[in-house]
Amino acid sequence: MHLRKFFLFAWIAIGLPLSAICAETTAAYVYTDLGDLPIENQTDRRVTGNATQALVESHAYGISATGHVEGVVSITTSNISTINPSGTHAVFQREIHYFDKQTHSFGAYHNGNSFGRGINTAGQIAGGGPRLGVGVGPYCGVFYGNGLFADIGSVFPAAEESSAYAINENGHISGSVVIAIHHGVTILSKKAILWNSSSAILLNDLSDINTGKSVNSLGRAINNSDQVAGWSDVVISGVTATHGCIMQDGHPAIDLGTLVGTANASARSEACGISDAGDVCGYSMIANGSNHAFLYYGGANGKMLDLGTLSRNPASFAFGMNNHRVIVGETGQGFGAQTVAMVWTADSGMQDLNKLTTGAGDWEMQVANAVNDAGQIVGDAENRKTGETHGFLLTPTALATPPSVSKTPTDFQVLVGQNITIASNITGSNPLTFQWYNNGTAIPGATSANLSLSNVQMSSSASYSVTATNLVGVTTAKVTMTVIQGVQGTNTQPTNPR
Repeated sequence: MHLRKFFLFAWIAIGLPLSAICAETTAAYVYTDLGDLPIENQTDRRVTGNATQALVESHAYGISATGHVEGVVSITTSNISTINPSGTHAVFQREIHYFDKQTHSFGAYHNGNSFGRGINTAGQIAGGGPRLGVGVGPYCGVFYGNGLFADIGSVFPAAEESSAYAINENGHISGSVVIAIHHGVTILSKKAILWNSSSAILLNDLSDINTGKSVNSLGRAINNSDQVAGWSDVVISGVTATHGCIMQDGHPAIDLGTLVGTANASARSEACGISDAGDVCGYSMIANGSNHAFLYYGGANGKMLDLGTLSRNPASFAFGMNNHRVIVGETGQGFGAQTVAMVWTADSGMQDLNKLTTGAGDWEMQVANAVNDAGQIVGDAENRKTGETHGFLLTPTALATPPSVSKTPTDFQVLVGQNITIASNITGSNPLTFQWYNNGTAIPGATSANLSLSNVQMSSSASYSVTATNLVGVTTAKVTMTVIQGVQGTNTQPTNPR
């Protein structure tokens, strides 16, 4: 059994303004490993007994326009005891925010489990948690902003559960609600909804109007015009199929169809991403029964374009796109099989992201889940040596900046016996590594942005330098610290080295 911890990674893009970034993807990307969340560091773990084994992995699912990344940490813990020699597994969920290489929790919804799925520029989150009074589930879709939670499905008293999948810049959320009765009508199905900060609206889907039969639907992505991309069941010649669709309050749903057209009434498609222009990406069944990624454009009378696959890979899936028609996803043998992360543009077609990226080391990118207008891409990668799975962030080299000193350090004095922290004041694109030196000799373990010294003595006086390195450059900062004896009755204080 897997223990899933949902959290947010937040990495800030440093460099060109968004308006200066084009959709070019032929240049290499800079790879950032988003790491995991070691269970030993969790202050809120709920593990009974002594954990003898913990498997931790991370996944990155979405990215905001400013480079904040959200995802999930999965933790599987096994507990072995003499009382239960067969072992037990502990399971709970918590949304976590990862920012500036530090982990923070926004807390639990109703003091139970919670998780996050989407984030916008304002830091508002679409996610979920248990319904009030229910500790394990069913779950309800949750909006988080300004330190407050809101249940997006609470306007439907008969709702059994709800979900929140994406959030736009207006703070509006797309998702679904499982509801039994609405306005006196028995529904008993999952329905796509739009939550607009004050109310949740059932969206028009592809329900069979002739028979009045209610079908399942779900809103997976949302643009800034409140157009929702997702899927809906549809009845064709008495056969129920699932088609990707565009839904919007007050408008009939647009059936995107499939790549096989009417040749196979049971063929399935699903829409996973939508741009502000109303372009949609997703995947559809093709004639041989496999799936291909698609781009749909043109509105109600639009066209579905087959994006194909990479060589020797029978299937491809598109999961996200930006406003430049840069599309990301995966290609491989199909769901549950070995895949590679892909990016598609009109100029270059489909490409393997692993062949466009520097700095990945032993990590092999398997799926790309989202891309922002700056061209930054997030997804999941597997380490070829350890088998670990970590979320990743790709930054186009046009955005990557070499390390630089933001504030020139000045030499300073400090009283003997004091604790002092020397700040590097170096910025640059991640991954950014540091090494501190004392009179030119590397200090073991001093690999953080700041150097902390405790109980300094006269012998601690030295020239301290730090070298910062990333994939596109290197820089060094240097400062001299002099330790002095304090004079009784004087007001001598150490100069702040920051």
